[in-house]
Amino acid sequence: MDWFIRFTLGLPARVEDAAALRKALPELESRELRLEHRRYFWLFHPDFDTNEELLEALRRWVSKVETPDDFWPSDYRNCPSNNCPLRSNKARANRDDGLSIARFMVAAGGPKAKPPKDTFLDLVRRTHPENDPPREVILTDPYIYSDVSEDGHEGGFPNLVAYLEALGISADDTFTLRTTPSPKRGTVTAKRNLHRHLKAQFKNIQFKDYSPQLKFHDRFYVVRHRSGKIKGVFGPSINGLTSDAIVLMGDIDELQPLRKLEAWFG
Repeated sequence: MDWFIRFTLGLPARVEDAAALRKALPELESRELRLEHRRYFWLFHPDFDTNEELLEALRRWVSKVETPDDFWPSDYRNCPSNNCPLRSNKARANRDDGLSIARFMVAAGGPKAKPPKDTFLDLVRRTHPENDPPREVILTDPYIYSDVSEDGHEGGFPNLVAYLEALGISADDTFTLRTTPSPKRGTVTAKRNLHRHLKAQFKNIQFKDYSPQLKFHDRFYVVRHRSGKIKGVFGPSINGLTSDAIVLMGDIDELQPLRKLEAWFG
């Protein structure tokens, strides 16, 4: 909460402060909030009679901060390792190419563990807000039309339904599912089977492909919410969630990759 101390003392916002505040209060960028009346902050700022005034002051405070192209958060800049990749000339040269360091990941699966499905769905629920339903779901999984994983485990289609339900999508919600234009095993019959399966669960779902100019190696699960915010996670293929394969997954929460997703998917 360093940003709160600096704001309370009247100090200027740093890049780290703006990033931390925007992460803690993503609602700063929304002008359609309905706030409950509270007077908890009058001890610190008696000039603010309403929460709206305080929120507007925070907006002004961070609006003066521009993130420089060569900025890394302080915990990266203070990397204790002498071989930290962020200190290398290669890292500096690649910053404009979208280099990003993952901080929060979850490992799951394995021969003596539960399949990673529950861990993945828990990650999805933690990542996406309950009060901001999805408008668009974008999946880069090339095996989305295959119900069977590479090691022969069935359940890809039910796993996809479970993922959409974990996003808070109900049977009557209207949303668009965008998938790869170049799927693996994506025959006409396979597509028809998946679309029929999803239509039975979500009657107002619409199907589209994202741009064929976009080619992905990894599996991204990206959601554009009604507010316009983009959030997402990465992980294994949907049909691999019931496998015993070991997987890494995590939320896409840093500003740089979120900006990339916005640029890619418009």
